[in-house]
Parts: sequence; C-alpha cells; structure tokens
Amino acid sequence: MARSTGAGARRPARRKPLDQICLTLDEGAGLSPARALGHLLVSSGLGDARLEGVAERRTFWDNGQTIRVTFIDPSPPRALVDKVKQIAPEWTTHANLDFEFVRSMQAADVTVSFLQPRIYSSLVGTDSRQARPSLNLGFTADVDEAGYRSLILHEFGHALGLHHEHQNPSGNPIEWDPPAVYAYFRRVAGWDDRKTFDNVIKRLDADSRRYLFTEFDPKSIMLYAFPKELTTTRVGTERASELSATDVALIRQMYPGRGGAPSGARTLEIDGPALSGSLKPDSVDEYDFAVIEEAGYVVETTGPTDTFMGLYGPNDPTRLIGEDDDLGQEKKNARILEWLAPATYRAKVRPSSFRPGLEGDYKVSVKRFRSGSA
Repeated sequence: MARSTGAGARRPARRKPLDQICLTLDEGAGLSPARALGHLLVSSGLGDARLEGVAERRTFWDNGQTIRVTFIDPSPPRALVDKVKQIAPEWTTHANLDFEFVRSMQAADVTVSFLQPRIYSSLVGTDSRQARPSLNLGFTADVDEAGYRSLILHEFGHALGLHHEHQNPSGNPIEWDPPAVYAYFRRVAGWDDRKTFDNVIKRLDADSRRYLFTEFDPKSIMLYAFPKELTTTRVGTERASELSATDVALIRQMYPGRGGAPSGARTLEIDGPALSGSLKPDSVDEYDFAVIEEAGYVVETTGPTDTFMGLYGPNDPTRLIGEDDDLGQEKKNARILEWLAPATYRAKVRPSSFRPGLEGDYKVSVKRFRSGSA
C-alpha cells in the first residue's frame, strides 16, 4: 500500500485549489433547522480526491506522526480557533497521531480557513498538503454547538484519511430513488445527472488493496443527513455530532497504538500475521485489536508453551468477555471464539494457571471466524 513519506518529506508542488461546491440540505427537503447540518461537498479537479470511500490507504499519514495545523486567514476569529483546538483533537485520543497548532503556513500540513460562508470541505489525508486552504469551515450564525462538533469532527476526519459513508459499498442499505435524486441536485446545486451519479449514487469499488472498509455505519460522523424523499424506502439518514464506535475502531486500525493501551500492549491485526511472545513466570502479555465489522472472531495461541488467555472489552481493557486454557492446539494452547461488535478489545496471555512457573515461547493471532474453522 502507498503511504505518506512522513512529515519530513519534500512537499509536492502546489496545485490549484479544488473546484468546490457545498450545499445545505434545507427545510424544503424535510429537514428542520437543527438538522440542516447535512452539508454535502463535491470536489473535482484533483485526480483521486473525488468523493468516495471510507479510508483510502494512499492518503494515510505515517503512524505516530504529528500533523501541523495552522489558520491561514489574516485575523481568524478567536472563538472559532478555540472551537477547532478543542474539538478536532478528539480524533487523536483514538488515533496514534497528534495535532500541533502552528503559526507558520509554510510549516503546516493542514491549513484551515473560515472565510467562505457555508463551505465545509477538506482534502483527504496527506492530500491536504496540495492546496491552501486544505480545510474550510464556513461557520455562520445559525450553527449551534452540535453543528460545530459535527462539522469539525467530520472535516478533520477527512483530513485524517476518511471518506464519506454514503458511498460505502459494504452493507450499505441506502436505496436511492434516482429520478428524485437527480431532480433534487439539479434544483439545489445545478448539477447534471452524471455529476449527481458520481458523487451521490455511485458506490466505491470494493477494492481492499486501496481502501479500508467497515460495514456501513448509520451513526458514523462521516455520514451526511439525506432526506427520506431521495430514497425508495422513504428512510433518510441522520447527521451525527459524536464519533461512533465504528469510527473509533476504524481510526484505531488505521493508526494503532493509542486509545488507552499501555505502552507494553502490542497491536494485533485481524487476519494478519501471528505475533510472537515469550512468557516468564507470573508475566502477562497484552494485545489490542480493533473490530470494524460485527462478526465472529477467533483469538488463539499456538506453540509449545501452555498458555492461559482472557479476552476483554468492548472498549474496556478491564471487562472480561471470556477466557480459556486448553481449547487450542494440543490441548495446551488457549482459544477463544466470540461474536464481537465494532470496538477495541484486549487479549491477555499468561502461563497456564494449571502449571505454575511455566515459561516459554508462543504465538498469538486473531482471525475472523469462517465456516470450518471452529
């Protein structure tokens, strides 16, 4: 997968800012003023930066990176600057990243402007370095506290590498009514049918080499509020003002190593390679992993050492879900099979309680349960 080369990399040449259109889904579409937070950005003119997807691997920052953010307006309102500094770092309580707010535009990775009323937009991930401003927050007087939270978290989600949820191809229940969708966006945005198809109706190709997916999340901060009249089922979508459990699990998988884990906890990747460990008498090894799709999962140890394992969560490394001593290979390895919802979980491995003082090497892995693997 293509990754960012990090904060010390030579910056790409500046490109012309995106042609950006932002509209507010209004009361005429069935939304109350309080719900008129569904600002839909359509971007064009920068190659792959078009609206689609959930998380594009190419645009991920380096794990552990400090992302430098600046406000580029001549005299940005102090109250709005403080809002951004207060709300945006909520992402970094879960992602192994940090925001550093700097004065220098030349040193910044993300550049924020408040100047364009009702324009709410952001380039995705490391593409943020390609235009200034890279992130627009055009707050107006009618935006309430929930609106500030919704818009800041949403746009900074883009800046971290996340895309819009309504084009997620995995388990997406939205059944668009194409004639209604085309007519609506022709009326409120002046789009032709092709533009509406590409930016609203079309779903992302399910290419896991390019994108990191979750199952469709109706509570995601990356989902806009769409009126029910645009669907055949007459079921619309709601706009969130908080990070959902799936948002948290996904951002932790993108940037592992934070979210309450002690420095000694290692990160397991679902369906990834097993990690090697070595137990000493009375020692406990801890492993964290993030579930982004509700399903059955198998956590198990292998190797010559008699192990005991406990599984804890969701999002709580002290709440025991299950434990095992010898259901795994050779009746001395631990194996836990559980149905898990999107969240983070911790596996704790220690020598078997039935053989005090035992020590030795082992491997541990977590895999999605599939038929025949029980």
